[in-house]
Amino acid sequence: MPQFDLYREMTFVGFAIVATLGFAGIYAVLENVVPFLRGGLGRV
Repeated sequence: MPQFDLYREMTFVGFAIVATLGFAGIYAVLENVVPFLRGGLGRV
């Protein structure tokens, strides 16, 4: 039972880390893409 609890905690921590990195990556991509799209629309 303790092993199962530890496994569940590690899974939750891993999910939290993946979610944080995922959001950080998406934010970084948007930060680079949005100005590019605005520049493209501005030129057109």
